[in-house]
Amino acid sequence: MTITDRSAKKSYKDSRRNPGRTTVTVAPEPKNTADFQVVASVLDDTNLLSGIFAFLHWKDILRSRVCRTWREAARLTDVPQSMSGGTWQAPDLNVKDREFAKALGWLSTELPKIPSVNILFNVCTTKAFEIADGENPDPKITPPAHIVHPSGPVDISPVANFRHLRQLSICGASLNGSYPYLFKFPHLQTLELIDVRSLVWDLEMLQGLPKLEKLTVIRNTNLTGNLSSIRVIRKTLVKLSLIMCFKVGGDLMDLRDFPLLTEICLHDCNRIGGDIRKIQAGDFRSVQSFGKLPDSVFGGAFLPSIAHTPAIMNAWYVLKKQNPCILSRVGNGLIPRILADCSGTTAVAFIKSVIVLFEVECNSDPDAKSADSNLLSMSILDDWYPRKFPALS
Repeated sequence: MTITDRSAKKSYKDSRRNPGRTTVTVAPEPKNTADFQVVASVLDDTNLLSGIFAFLHWKDILRSRVCRTWREAARLTDVPQSMSGGTWQAPDLNVKDREFAKALGWLSTELPKIPSVNILFNVCTTKAFEIADGENPDPKITPPAHIVHPSGPVDISPVANFRHLRQLSICGASLNGSYPYLFKFPHLQTLELIDVRSLVWDLEMLQGLPKLEKLTVIRNTNLTGNLSSIRVIRKTLVKLSLIMCFKVGGDLMDLRDFPLLTEICLHDCNRIGGDIRKIQAGDFRSVQSFGKLPDSVFGGAFLPSIAHTPAIMNAWYVLKKQNPCILSRVGNGLIPRILADCSGTTAVAFIKSVIVLFEVECNSDPDAKSADSNLLSMSILDDWYPRKFPALS
C-alpha cells in the first residue's frame, strides 16, 4: 500500500509505534480534479463519444454500448472506413446466413449509419436462406427445398433503416417480386444486383438514388425500363453495366452527354438500339471503355457490309480525338467482332481503311503518332490476320 498524504504517513508511523492506539487515516484528495471533471464530461457527452467511436471498427462500437448514453452515442456514430490491401474501404456488413439476416432489425437501430451492406448468397461461401416475398411475387417461383426453414422466410426490410448507406450489393438472393425500399437511399453511391433474376423493378426507380455513381446489374431478367430513365442520375453516374437485362430498351445515344460516365457495358441487352455513326464531337466525352455493346446497336457488333466501315471508323476517330484512351481498349470489343464476320477480301479492305484513317490522323497530329494507332493496326495485322487468313498472309 502506498500513502502519499503527509498527515496520513504520520498517522501510519504513530500506529506502528503504538499498536494499541486507534488512528484514523484520511484518504488523500485527488491532485487532478479538473482532469477528472473533463473525462466525466466527455463520457457523458454523446456527440463527443460518437467522435471517439468513429475511430473503432463497427463490431467494437457494438461492444462499447455499456449504458444508455453510450448506446445513444453509437447511434450517432458515422462508422469509419477501414484499411484493407493498402486502401481505405467502407466497412462491409456481410449478411451470409439466416441469423445475420434476422439481426438486421436491431443492427439498423443500434448502428444506423453503417455505410455498406452486402447480402451474399454464394453457395460456396455462405449458407443460403429464404427471403420473404416482395410486392406482387410470381406464384410460379418456389424457393429450393434446402433453404426453406421451419420458422419461415426472413424479412430483410430493416435494411431500409440504414439511411446513410453508400453501398448495397445483393448477389444470388432468392428475391421474388418488387422491393421498393431497396431503391430509396439518398446517399447510395454503388448498387450491385447480380443473379437476382426474379427481382422486379424499373429504371425509373433510380430517382430514389440521387447520388448513385456505379450501377451494375447482371442477369436481372425482370428489370424493365428505358435508358432515358437513367438520366435522373446523369450528373453523378460514373460506371454503367447492364448485362443480360433483356427487357431494357432505349437508345445508346441517351447516354452521350453524361459528364462523368467513364465505363459503359450493355452486353446482351438487345432491346437497346442506336447507331454509333451518329456520334458527334462532344458525345461520350468522358467514356474510357465501352465494354461490349449489344448486337442491336449498329456498329456495336457485326456490320452488314464493309461499305459501312468508313463511317464507323470516323465515329471512333471522333471519340479517340477527345479521349485517347478509348481505342486502346477496343481490342477485345468492336473491331474483332466486326472482322470475325468478314471474308478475307473484306477484311483486307477493312484493315486498309483503318490504316489510312490513322495515317491521316498522324499526319495532322504528330503527337498522336504512336501508342493507340500502332497498337490497333499492329494487333490486327500481326496477331489476328495471320491466324484468321493464313493463306493470304
